[in-house]
Amino acid sequence: MVIVTGPRVYSPRLRQSVLTLHERKPRRVLYASLAILLVAALALEGAGRSAAAAWVRAVAGSSMLLWVWKIFRRPGVKDLLSYCLWVSGWMVFAGLWTTALFSGKSLAGYHLMFIGGFSLLTLGIGTRVVIRHGRHPLPAEGRVLRTGVVAALGFALAARLGAELAPGHFLALLGLSGVSWILAWVLWGLGAIAYMARVASPDAPKLAPGAVPRSSSSKLGDSVGSDQLTTR
Repeated sequence: MVIVTGPRVYSPRLRQSVLTLHERKPRRVLYASLAILLVAALALEGAGRSAAAAWVRAVAGSSMLLWVWKIFRRPGVKDLLSYCLWVSGWMVFAGLWTTALFSGKSLAGYHLMFIGGFSLLTLGIGTRVVIRHGRHPLPAEGRVLRTGVVAALGFALAARLGAELAPGHFLALLGLSGVSWILAWVLWGLGAIAYMARVASPDAPKLAPGAVPRSSSSKLGDSVGSDQLTTR
């Protein structure tokens, strides 16, 4: 789900093409096939064949990342949130293949996926949801997903990978990773809570008597400028 959601958020043009392609029969067949592969990977894990399961997941995940998300394309919007989501896709890709190719370093691959990939993706999508659904101006995203948040998450990933490579400092690096990961979410929360506490920003346009706000679309990634005011 998050891999399909990614392009909807970080590139409006790609989002529009993805929404159209999702309705086509070949795309539905692709999703059904990949779902079968993921179930097969679970069965392989249950049978104790973790290496084979990792390869199946890598093939299924890469199909989504490269064919549907098209992470080989740079984001259409040049801002921090868009690049975070783009990088998160590559982190998931790198984690899948690290786990498949280097079974002895599977933990490193999993942390690439979950800290560098899914955590970053969740921060990005969460930022867009807080701002967009609160009807705040899109530039406010930069006050929620700040450079410090991304830096703390990056340090958490580096420390956790370092713990795998430097067993002599395992506990210290593990602790640093955990503290840094928590710090990233605390910083994000401090930036987001002000926008969660109110539905619209103070500089939002005032409604005329009898007018009600109506969004032309509720999908992620729509421009705030698409909101319209209608009169009963």
